[in-house]
Amino acid sequence: MNAQQLAVMTQSEPNRMSQICAGTVTPTSAEYNKIATALGLGSVPASHP
Repeated sequence: MNAQQLAVMTQSEPNRMSQICAGTVTPTSAEYNKIATALGLGSVPASHP
């Protein structure tokens, strides 16, 4: 899955998702949850701020 597909699945801004995937910006908790749900990861890990 690429950033574009992830943006569609999470109804997020594609440019923002590309930055998150590249590691240039940190996703908010809400964004992280959307990504985790889209990828089937479930809840946010304890290590995430």
